[in-house]
Amino acid sequence: MNATLRGTVMDATGGVVAKAQISLYEPVTGQKVRDTTSTDNGDFELSELKPGTYELRCNASGFKQFVAQNIILDSGQVRRVNPSLALGATTEEVTVSAGAAVISTESSTLAGLFTAKQHDDSPQVTIYPSTYSMLTTLSGVQGGTGSPIANGQTQQQQSQTFDGIANDLQGNQSNNANFFEQVSASLFNAPAESAVPVQINMVTKRGSNTFHGSASYRIYDSVFNARGYFDTQKIPYLQHEWNLEGGGYIWRDRTFFYGQWFAQKIPLGYQTRASVPTAAWRSGVFSSPIIDPQTGLPFPNNTIPASRISPVAKAFQDNYLPAPNIGPATSAVNNYAFQFPFNSDLYRGDWPLARIDHQLTKNNSFFVRWLMRQTPYVLNNGLPILVWTRNRRHQQWAAGDTHLFTPQMINEFRFGYSTDYMVDGQSNAGQTPPDGAQVLATTGLQGSNPGNSIGQGFPSISITGLTALTNVAGGTKANNHMTTFVDTFTWQKGRHVLKFGGSAVRFSNFYGFVNDYGTFTFDGSISKSGTATTESAYADFLLGLPRQSQRTNPLGAREQTLNEYGLFAQDSFKISPKLNIDYGLRWDIYGTPTAADHLMYNFDPTTGNVIVDPSGISKVSPFYPNTIRVQSGSVRALVDKTNVAPRIGVAYQLTSHSVVRGGYGLYISRLGSSGTFNNFLPINPQLGSTGPFSISEVYNNSPNGSAFSFPNPYPSNTGHGSGSQPKHRWLPAPNRTRPHPPVQRDL
Repeated sequence: MNATLRGTVMDATGGVVAKAQISLYEPVTGQKVRDTTSTDNGDFELSELKPGTYELRCNASGFKQFVAQNIILDSGQVRRVNPSLALGATTEEVTVSAGAAVISTESSTLAGLFTAKQHDDSPQVTIYPSTYSMLTTLSGVQGGTGSPIANGQTQQQQSQTFDGIANDLQGNQSNNANFFEQVSASLFNAPAESAVPVQINMVTKRGSNTFHGSASYRIYDSVFNARGYFDTQKIPYLQHEWNLEGGGYIWRDRTFFYGQWFAQKIPLGYQTRASVPTAAWRSGVFSSPIIDPQTGLPFPNNTIPASRISPVAKAFQDNYLPAPNIGPATSAVNNYAFQFPFNSDLYRGDWPLARIDHQLTKNNSFFVRWLMRQTPYVLNNGLPILVWTRNRRHQQWAAGDTHLFTPQMINEFRFGYSTDYMVDGQSNAGQTPPDGAQVLATTGLQGSNPGNSIGQGFPSISITGLTALTNVAGGTKANNHMTTFVDTFTWQKGRHVLKFGGSAVRFSNFYGFVNDYGTFTFDGSISKSGTATTESAYADFLLGLPRQSQRTNPLGAREQTLNEYGLFAQDSFKISPKLNIDYGLRWDIYGTPTAADHLMYNFDPTTGNVIVDPSGISKVSPFYPNTIRVQSGSVRALVDKTNVAPRIGVAYQLTSHSVVRGGYGLYISRLGSSGTFNNFLPINPQLGSTGPFSISEVYNNSPNGSAFSFPNPYPSNTGHGSGSQPKHRWLPAPNRTRPHPPVQRDL
């Protein structure tokens, strides 16, 4: 994250000057940042410098003072400035303006960056102003809306750091580009300090000796947007965006503050369409033959008598399925249009930030920083009644201390703590989602709530060809915590710059009780005459005869914990003024997750047995198939302690404007998960799934629908139904996948 300034002090003839006094200042804070002296070879190095603009002063007896102003140091940069001393009195000055380096000639690592000004000047229109769009302006980076791909490396081979603290799980919730003074990326040949080949470093803004601030307002609208092909009118869109920021000093030259508040509001909704049953279907009248499953003959006049329509199905239809309002009367495709009054993503967002920097002594400085993203949602799942809500709050704290033992020996310590909280089903903006338990009571559907769920959710009813009656289940989907410690020690010795360091990270991921109100499939196979159609599927629904029914008694609140450790050692060796070599070793331990409730299992591919944690064996569901043997044993994946990764890189300066780089590195990263909130794979069951501890009961109806029907679409005998034999055997997958083995019966 920090920068390094190095150089060689020389006289007018090109000879090196030893023991020259070198001082580095940061004009905006009025601080003398470092003092050092050049070595016998005339070399000096100033490391662990915050990104910013500096002034370098160099003095030696018999020479004029050399002053290099406006030295711009970028995040992660290694830059060279060589003082050239002219004969004369030390009271005289030779002043140059260094400005920004066009290319880095000192490091084998290839990196790029963008600044806050470049981001402010960019013409972006985005619902969430992440750093990803601007990162695509760097060479070798593709993407933009989602996670970028850097030189072929996907997100699993990348790390995002916020003021030196890595957050690779849900850190992208707070990578708001407006917060950062600089965003840099190591895109090639990352050193041993980094576990992965691509390191994205974000450095927040900070205060100075002058009070400064800004306020901005942007508005995006749909004036020039086109009407959607299927929309009856152009969908209006309006997005308001505010940004207030300011900083200054609390104690001049010592203590500085910075604060920022970024906010969005998207007040308009959108028009959408759904496929609902026609008016005739709602009365049981169809245009093609519908088979009466009790007789095997078609219903007279293709009409289901009112007495045969299931009261449960009629209650769902009358209360939750709207009548068509557009299109031909005989069409059930996109025949219902409605305006949803909220945006299709977040409708409001708040991103505050606060930072304090303090110079404790001339050799010690520290900072503390807090930032947050808070975004509520009111969303729709296809029909007016299917409203669901989400509240997301992500916070990050960071603290850092930089201590100079000597000008050549520096220690940097970082501490980070982040939380990610997400809950579905709370009231938002006056909208309360349907309570699945109340839906069951209203419709009279029985047996679909074995866990006594309450709150957001809906019995999932899928009717082939129509918009499904289903909703996102309510509950706490994440309450995750991440604690990070990082320490780096830098020692300049002659032409070597040695770095030693390590990190320790503890993850705690939580997933609460999530509602389940049953799942039902109507595919038209029971009342079909020939090929199943949407008509026969809806006829099955009116008759209350699902082809398949499923219910689950969800597990309670669950938590995983995991520890990771990393150590590294590296050396940057200046072999000659033009040749630099970087080499080092890294050792990482990626721990495997554990759960305090012991609801963990694994799969033995040799025997086909399910291995359950000894303390969880008594919690295996009694409905788990007896055809699958369950035994106790060790279930956690073994920790690999041999993850030693060498790194080497070379940079050779051909001219002052060109450099050749090369290198080799072995990189080892965490085995991540493709699921949004299941961040670790080597544990079963994943958060949000059940394994053998809570079984999904799946029942397939008989061809004539005689096995079960509404109002209680579950056979009373879960071992066998109507004398049938089980035909499906479900096995848990290896620990690289997300297992969810249900009991499944053909009836």
